[in-house]
Amino acid sequence: MGFIALVTSAGAQVPKEVQGTWKLDAAKSKFSPGPAPTSMVVTYSPAGDAVKITVDLVPADGAKQHWEMTTAPEGTDAPLTGNPEADTASFKRVDERTGVSTFKKAGKVVATNTRTLSPDGKTLTIETKGTTPDGKPRHDVAVFSR
Repeated sequence: MGFIALVTSAGAQVPKEVQGTWKLDAAKSKFSPGPAPTSMVVTYSPAGDAVKITVDLVPADGAKQHWEMTTAPEGTDAPLTGNPEADTASFKRVDERTGVSTFKKAGKVVATNTRTLSPDGKTLTIETKGTTPDGKPRHDVAVFSR
């Protein structure tokens, strides 16, 4: 269940409209194979020319997780701490409202996230495609609001 939150990054320079704190709206989200997390909060903060991303997550099993990373230049892997399913992530900005994140574990791609900000700036949707730690296909759509 590790990728959704970071998936949310656009690129080394996340648009200021994305910066701030986003909370998962579980009722509007879909997790396959699931189960959905109990809660997830993603925060994007400026860090010089980069963006610091923190994720506080409570998976369905209740074992709280706290992840952190600071983005690297676009397309460059940056270290990720606290996420049991990935140890690096890279980011690419597609346009003003869309970004793609690629997550790796030991150099192997394990998930790709596409982050999309709604035109009104009130909803952040992160679609994750990849594999679970046990090799099953994963397709999650996490919807966040402020």
